Amino acid sequence: MMKKLILFLLIASCVFTFGQIGKTNDNQLPETTLIGEVTNPVGFVASLKKSVIDEDNFYMLSFKNYEYQYLVDAEVLSFNATNDEIEYLFLELKKGFKSKSLVTLDVGKSKLMFKQYINKKNLIITVSGDASGFFSLSGKQLHTLFNKPFNKKEFKEFLKQ
Repeated sequence: MMKKLILFLLIASCVFTFGQIGKTNDNQLPETTLIGEVTNPVGFVASLKKSVIDEDNFYMLSFKNYEYQYLVDAEVLSFNATNDEIEYLFLELKKGFKSKSLVTLDVGKSKLMFKQYINKKNLIITVSGDASGFFSLSGKQLHTLFNKPFNKKEFKEFLKQ
């Protein structure tokens, strides 16, 4: 009888211990919207996603870190921003195609440092802080990442100004 009681208590304690796991309501997870994604023939380059959490816009800039030649290393830079701040980020990155000197922006808990690369054809972006590494974008890829229309002729005119 005592063995049955001990066995019952042992089984009951296991049941109650594991009974703390339950299904959550999927509606509690924030919805993530893909703003833009850039790929090249080799694969993934970068993506920009947005979630709204407690009425704040939360962005995730994911990029393939080109720091390692043979290792696939994806980094994620997370930050809160208003629509105006996202537009400012886009415009500053776009201006980087004309800058031969390094431009630095604080984004979330990281720093973005960027400048033109390969005679205004690419923008090299270095990230340091919570996320770190670097990646490169063409003008068309920058527009795609931020879901902006790209006109090659207008972009060339912008670079001449």
